[in-house]
Amino acid sequence: SVLEFYASTEGSAILANVSGEKVGSVGRPIPGSAEVAIAAYDTERRELRHDASGFCVPVPAGETGLLLARIDRERGALPGRPLRSVFDKGDAWYPTNSLCRFDDDGDHWLVDHVDDLIRHRRGPLPSTPIEDAIWEIDAISAAAAYGVDIEGRGFEVPVVSVVLRAGAELDGDELLDRVSRRLEPSSWPVVVRIVDEIPMTDGYRFRKRPLRAAGIGERDFEGGALWYDPGKRAYRELDADAYAELRRVTVPRRRRPRRRA
Repeated sequence: SVLEFYASTEGSAILANVSGEKVGSVGRPIPGSAEVAIAAYDTERRELRHDASGFCVPVPAGETGLLLARIDRERGALPGRPLRSVFDKGDAWYPTNSLCRFDDDGDHWLVDHVDDLIRHRRGPLPSTPIEDAIWEIDAISAAAAYGVDIEGRGFEVPVVSVVLRAGAELDGDELLDRVSRRLEPSSWPVVVRIVDEIPMTDGYRFRKRPLRAAGIGERDFEGGALWYDPGKRAYRELDADAYAELRRVTVPRRRRPRRRA
C-alpha cells in the first residue's frame, strides 16, 4: 500500500496518513515526532500574522496557514533560527515553509510550499492544486506547476512541465476539460511544456527554480508545448506566432451567461 506522509527537512515534524481513508491528506503527527501548529500567514508579504499582543495567530479548521514544528527550548539555535515566543512567551517553533490546513478531524492537508507559490497578478496561487488536476490525465506520469514572468510584466502566469508516459500524447481537449472542471480560471496553465524529465532534489521534490528560470522559449516550439488560446478557448500547439500572441494573453475567464431580453 502507499502511505501519504509529510516530513520537514528540519524541525522533526513528521505527519502520516496511517488509515489511508482521506486521499490527499498527510494525516497527523506520528508518535515521537514534533508537535505541530498552523499559524496565520500573509502570502503577499510572506510573513506570519500577529495579534495585538505580538503573538502569532493559530488558524481555525479549514483555513490555510504556515506549518510550525515545536522544538525544545534547550536545543538552542537550529539552522534557520527557530522562532521564539510564537504563541506563548518563551516557546520555540521551527517554520517549515509549508502552507497547510487541517480539517475538523485534525487531519492535515498540504496546500503548497511558500517558495512554490505563483505570483499571479490576482494574488499568490498555490501550485499543488494545478498539479493534482493535471495528474488526473492518464497520459501524464509527472507534472510540476510553477510561475513564469512573461515579458517582464512583474507578475507570473501558471506554467506546467509534464512528462508523458511511453507512447502517449497530450490531448488538448482533455487537458481543457480537466482544468476547467477542477480549477478556477486564474489557475489554468497558460503553457504546458512537454519535457523528458523534471529536475528533483535528493528528497524527490521537484526543483522548480530552474524551471522558473528557464521560462518559455524557442525550444518549446517544436511540438514540445501547448498554450491556452483565450480567443479559441482551446489548448493548441505553441509556435513562434502563438508565442507572439501569448505575450498579449490575458487570464482565462469563464463566459458569463447571456441575459435574456
